[in-house]
Amino acid sequence: MSDVISNIFTCNVTSLPRDELLRHPFVTGTTISRRVAIHYRGCLKGGGKNADLGRLDVCLPRLEQSCLTAEYRAVKLIRMSMKWAVPLLSKHRKLKVIHYTRDPRGTLLSRLGLQTNYFRDAETFGQRAKELCDQMRQDLDETELVQNTDPELYGRVLRIRYEDLALDPVKTATQIYDFLDLEFPKGIRDWLLKYTKETDPKGLATSVHRNASHVASKWRQGLDPAYQALAAEHCNEVLYKLGYDTDL
Repeated sequence: MSDVISNIFTCNVTSLPRDELLRHPFVTGTTISRRVAIHYRGCLKGGGKNADLGRLDVCLPRLEQSCLTAEYRAVKLIRMSMKWAVPLLSKHRKLKVIHYTRDPRGTLLSRLGLQTNYFRDAETFGQRAKELCDQMRQDLDETELVQNTDPELYGRVLRIRYEDLALDPVKTATQIYDFLDLEFPKGIRDWLLKYTKETDPKGLATSVHRNASHVASKWRQGLDPAYQALAAEHCNEVLYKLGYDTDL
């Protein structure tokens, strides 16, 4: 996994899995608006079932060149372990990591919304909560180890809480842009104010339209009190370290 991520960071796209380069949602997605993705998909004749494997050798250099000439490269990695991030930080001295965390109780409720069979009863919920918080605890331990042993490397890690971004998106985004030594564009500021305060008119779980402050605390109403107690039991250390309220 670390090698794949490293190849993405360095624009070494020819070393990435060829099947993914044809069928990943980056290529096949219907909502793609980024110029590079559109041109690459067009070169492949649409990707997915219509993709031409023989055209990869023609199209990949275009994708690679677009990546290499970009002033900044950003990659969103879901559920990536900090254990993988630390070697990458050591290898790529210009790399910065934004460690995005969330109250595990909110995460558990969110996963239930996306997977109706995510847990069936209190026992299953307790297992899910333990698995999630064990992973979060390992990430926090890894970050603390880096903080104590390599201050320079730790200085390239920023932890952001989902709830802070939800409650004050402009303040938190300003913190992110400052960390990256970038100017905070007015257009992004306006977009945050608009789309984190609205409710999605279609009710889509993956939409950017949402009242983020409401979503951040939704677990208090959405999780049964017994489940909240189980989450507090399995996640007490994580909740404390991340500064979350442990009172029910």
